[in-house]
Amino acid sequence: MVRVDIETIVMAAGPVPSLIVLRERCSKSDSPAPLRSLSIQTGSFEAAAISRGIDSGRAERPITHDLLLDTVSALGAKLERIEIVRAEPPVFYATIVVLADGDERKIDARPSDAIALAVRSNAPMFVEDDIMNRLGTVSAHAEEVDDEQEFEKFDEFVHTLSPDDFYMRGVQAAERSLMAGGMSAEAAAIAREAQMRSEASETARIAYVTQARTLRERRGSFIKMVVVSVLVAAICSRLRGTVGALGFSISTGLVIWGVVDAVMLTSQIKVLDKRAADMMRARDAAARIAAEAQEL
Repeated sequence: MVRVDIETIVMAAGPVPSLIVLRERCSKSDSPAPLRSLSIQTGSFEAAAISRGIDSGRAERPITHDLLLDTVSALGAKLERIEIVRAEPPVFYATIVVLADGDERKIDARPSDAIALAVRSNAPMFVEDDIMNRLGTVSAHAEEVDDEQEFEKFDEFVHTLSPDDFYMRGVQAAERSLMAGGMSAEAAAIAREAQMRSEASETARIAYVTQARTLRERRGSFIKMVVVSVLVAAICSRLRGTVGALGFSISTGLVIWGVVDAVMLTSQIKVLDKRAADMMRARDAAARIAAEAQEL
């Protein structure tokens, strides 16, 4: 099994499928093999459900995925992980692994539902290695770069997104459907363009939110390292001799490293949060234009 994270979600509408892109988690091993990505097609409603989970948003009343997790918790069980176990493109099959009474129970599920549950419960996601080997592609983040370079490359990628990236088959059909509803050709073109811009902004927003979520997890690991290192340094400071001095020196160095990286990641997270908010405003503005055009 290969552990994966969500790289991005490409939102679409109408007959055009949305896309979930899963990226292989960076390995600490010395393996020279590049990281891989796996793209899974899904519906717009399913993609939106995953997006809401990534945003950590919860409706006033629980929707299906929230309700299921609440039920699992109320029964004293826990969502342990989700696994994508089989693929017959374009169809993928997933398994939800629930820990109940010390035993693992495996439940068949659609990948979209499994991922929606995983992002809400912070459960790890895995893909069979055979699926990655057959259907995976080399991830855009496969190159070994430091945090700052990775952040800059990601930001550059998101800024290249445009409505043209979403002008796929089915867009013309959507425009014809608008015209069939009594809209003029000009109004239909405006509505279609605004809708595409809204979807492009939403995809960029999700990309920013997903990257911020990943950085928060990384920052949490550094904070834990700092706490442990401080405790070790305190213990070593009471020891005499070479061992105590060496332990104090190493743990102090780890504290400094962890604090510096945590501060840097916090700065990057703030930038991502701001840009995600900008994309949300752009999405809402384009959606309003599309709605107004449909009333013409």
